[in-house]
Amino acid sequence: MGFSQNSLTDQVLLYLHGGGFVFGLIPPHLQMGAYLAQKMGMRILMVDYRLAPNFPFPAALDDCVTAYLWLMKQGILTQNIVVAGDSAGGNLTVTMLMKLRDSGNSLPAAAACLSPVTDLTPKDNLRKGFKDPLLPPKAVKFSDTLTEPINLLLLTK
Repeated sequence: MGFSQNSLTDQVLLYLHGGGFVFGLIPPHLQMGAYLAQKMGMRILMVDYRLAPNFPFPAALDDCVTAYLWLMKQGILTQNIVVAGDSAGGNLTVTMLMKLRDSGNSLPAAAACLSPVTDLTPKDNLRKGFKDPLLPPKAVKFSDTLTEPINLLLLTK
């Protein structure tokens, strides 16, 4: 767990990185996490969760829940934990909260999603002529195969 200068040792930001569920931690994620932790005056734990397609859903979600429960086992009170994530990490933030709630675990003090991936509608169902602003068509088709189980989790709650 990283420490920000002047951080409160009993408060933790649990940060879940983006990357379309297939890319791991990269320097910009580490920089953003460090910046947020410094501004918030908190320690940070960044989860290097397992990635698709080698580890399909729910592996990444399970890793995030495990990290949260680990913080609790370390004596960090849930009212001192903030969970945040960007893009796919934002999705993992929401689905982790749902899983924690459904299993009867205490929820964190706060959560923040930065540009979360929340609409996992298969791209074939989008309006004609739609082009994803970030992903090339081949990547969109690939992402559809990875996200269907996650979409089902969101739709069933």
